[in-house]
Formats: sequence, structure tokens, C-alpha cells
Amino acid sequence: MIVWLAMLVALAPWLVGGLPDRRLAHAQDVSAAQRPTLIIERVAFDADSRTLRIHGSHFGDRRPAQVRLDREPLAIVHHSAREIVTEPLPKHFGAGNHVLAVIAGDDPSRFDVAILTLAASPETGSPPTPATPRQANALATLDQTGDVGWFTSLAIGRDDRPLISYLDYTRGSLKLAHCSAPRCRAADLTSVDTDGNVGWFSSLAIGQGGNPVIGYYDNGRGALKLALCHDPSCADAETRIIDADGDVGQHASLAIDPQGRAVIGYYDRDRGDLKVARCDDRHCTTARIQRVDHVGDVGAHCSLAIGADGLPVMSYFDATRGDLKVAHCDDLACRSAVRRSVDTGGVGLGTALAITPAGLPIIAYWDFFNDDLKVAHCRDPACRSAAITTVDSDDAVGSNAALAIGSDGRPVISYHDHTHSHLKVAKCADPSCTSASTVTADRSAAVGWHTAIAIDSGGLPIVSYYDETDGALRLLHCGDPACAGASSNGDRGSRRAAARGR
Repeated sequence: MIVWLAMLVALAPWLVGGLPDRRLAHAQDVSAAQRPTLIIERVAFDADSRTLRIHGSHFGDRRPAQVRLDREPLAIVHHSAREIVTEPLPKHFGAGNHVLAVIAGDDPSRFDVAILTLAASPETGSPPTPATPRQANALATLDQTGDVGWFTSLAIGRDDRPLISYLDYTRGSLKLAHCSAPRCRAADLTSVDTDGNVGWFSSLAIGQGGNPVIGYYDNGRGALKLALCHDPSCADAETRIIDADGDVGQHASLAIDPQGRAVIGYYDRDRGDLKVARCDDRHCTTARIQRVDHVGDVGAHCSLAIGADGLPVMSYFDATRGDLKVAHCDDLACRSAVRRSVDTGGVGLGTALAITPAGLPIIAYWDFFNDDLKVAHCRDPACRSAAITTVDSDDAVGSNAALAIGSDGRPVISYHDHTHSHLKVAKCADPSCTSASTVTADRSAAVGWHTAIAIDSGGLPIVSYYDETDGALRLLHCGDPACAGASSNGDRGSRRAAARGR
């Protein structure tokens, strides 16, 4: 201990870049005695996400503190007077002892240092060792009564059973499949809305009462609708029109905000705008509608999530420029928002957004110019900048992407392989998805459009999607977190049909 303290005293001026010794500074400045002492109390390292959580005192509020590891600055994703969370450590910080410094942003003479010990870890990018023996991926056909399974949206109910909303294209109705067990081989099917040509672009979430809430597009009326289920299977539901001002409601994406109200991002096709509707109460008797972006033709392929700050954040496509954009709302009703182009030049179709454990948006999307699957990892909650990674460029891939955060903090993405008409899954090697392993999860026929993904209570991905060959709703239940196990084909059914449009 005495040796380490001596080393820290010697290292401190070097570590903070030759800044004045704080004891000397205090002796020279009488006002310094009134300044609070910056103290590092403990440091926690998350080996999966490679993030640091630093607890202490007087880190500062108005001017955030700086963090350096072995003299190298670390980016900060969360900061308060008593806690700092960093972005994932760069890969070159390996096992061993490292010197950590926290320096006051408003007074560089105030700092503290600590020794961070990193244990040896598996090679970056290698798949995690499963807690249980790897099982085969299970494939099941849940509905094949007509041409069904378009625009699937998936969530895990409070009973741990998957719920899938989707379009019955033959009947023009919104349907819901409530799985009979967590490892879904069969499901109870309910027609939720049959009033006209409805159920397009469905988006499902679990409300605070534990029952499904579904936003969707009424293709007959050109309106945004909402279904409020009164039971887990949605056998009893209220449906209501939320917005019917023009042709609105395509690319609906729904989430439940911290007050238990539904928030829906969607595309105004008549005006070429991105809009948000927030329910005024949990029953959505009325809703506040805001136009979030109207510069050019924007708002298609919207994906909405609630950020770590409790505010809506959306990814969407700018058709005028061919860009991927992100809007971060300034309040719950999204009366104003910070908007940014995150990636440019023939990108941004089929966006899927989620929030990482570090509180940052991450987006999977299709680079249609190059026919690749890409990921943008935002560096701040409003996504003013982002790190862009091409996840899969093998042949023509990447449309219809869906993204969820695994129990290990690493994203998993389902998407379509256009070259082979198969369903693929990518498991990111780290929370920022700087690289990923990819597998073809279903190659039995023309499958993999209209994908949705969720993580079950055991940490395993579940993917719903459209079987174009049979016109059926299909489900993949992965046998391991990376879906790397061989797939058991399950009950494909015997019916075959000609390929259909999406």
C-alpha cells in the first residue's frame, strides 16, 4: 500500500498533464480552502460493456469533470456530482493495473487518482460462453390462415410469453398472436381490428397494466390508430383513431413513456413530415400531436424509443437527401427536438433504434446504396455524433432490420438477406457493435421480411417474421444469445404459394 501511495504521488502531476499540485495551489490561493475536495470513492468496471462507473464526491455540475486513464482522456456518457459513467474503454486497455484520474472541470488543481485493476478477459469479439449447453434454434409457424405475418411487432408479456402483432393481408385486419408458452411453438390468435383495411405498420408495447398496446396504420382511411387491449390475448380491446389529418400513420413506432402513456412516432405521407402523438392519459382519450421534422420528405421508417432521460428519441429516413436522421425530443410531448443527420448518401431505410445500458441510442439500418447492414452508435443521448459500423456486407443484406439489447448489454439484430431470401441474425461483439458475428437463422424458403426481435427472460433472442413462400407468420426462438445453434425446422406446414410482394 505504501509503495502504491508513493507511486500515485509521483504519478499525479504527470497523469493530469503537468497541472499544479493541489496542495501547493491551496497554499497559494486562500479561496481554495473553501472549495470542496474531489474524491474518488470507488470504481466499478463492467467487463461485458467495458464501461467504468466512478463514484465519489464533488465531481462538479456546471462544468463536468474530466476522466483520464493512463493519461488518455475517456469520453463520458453520464455525469453528476457523485457519479460518472464512461463510454466503453478502447481495446488497448488490457489486463493489469491502470492509473485513473478524475479532474475538476472548473479547477484543474482539484483532482484525485486511483488504481484500476483489469482482469484478463476472453478475446474481444469471441462469443460468450453460454451458462447452459447450447440448444438448437427452434422454428415454428404460428399462423398460416391466408396471407398473414406482415409488419410484425414483438414484445414479451409479463407472463414471459411472446406477443406478436401483425397484418392479415388477406382479410385486411390487425391480428395478435399470444404464445402458449415462453418457448413458443403455438399461439392463441385474435383478430383485434377488422374495421376496413387495417393493421399495417403495427407496433406493439406492453402497457403499465401488463396488457398490449398497439399503434398501426389504417390503410383504408389513411389514419393512425391505436388498440388498447384489456387482457394479454387482446380478446377484448378498444380501438381509436389518433390522427386522421390527411394520409398519416405509416411507419408507426410506439413506446410507453415514464408516465405510462403511449407515444407514437409516424410518417405524414401527405406533407412528408415526421410526427409524434402522445396520449394525454393512459386510456388515450385524447392525444397531443406534434410535427417534429418537416424539412424535405422526412419521417418514413421511423423507430421510436424512450431514452435514459425519459424523453422520446427517433431514428428515421430523410428521403430528400437519402440520409439517416435522429430526433431527440426536448420534452415528453416532443414540442421541440434536436435533429441531426447521422449517416448520409443512400442510407436509412428500415431503421431500428434501441437504448444501450449506457443510455445511448444505437440504430440498425439498411445502407441501400451498398446493400449492407449498418449500425450507428450515438456518442451522446441526442446523437449529435455517432460511430458508424458496417455489420454485414456479404452479398445483398440489411433490409427490415430489427434490434434489441441482449442481457449481456450487446445488441442483436435480425434482418433480411436479399440475395438468398433468408433470415439472418447478427450478434454484436460489444455494446457499440464495432464488430459482430452473423448467422443465417432460417434458410428453409423465401423468409425474413417484416422482422421484429425481443429478448426473453432467459436472455435468448426471439424473432418474428414473414414467410413469403407460405404467406405465414413465423417465429425463431434462439437456443443461445448469438443464435449460433443449428435451426430445427419445426412445423413448416405443407402449403406453398407463389412469392408475394412485401
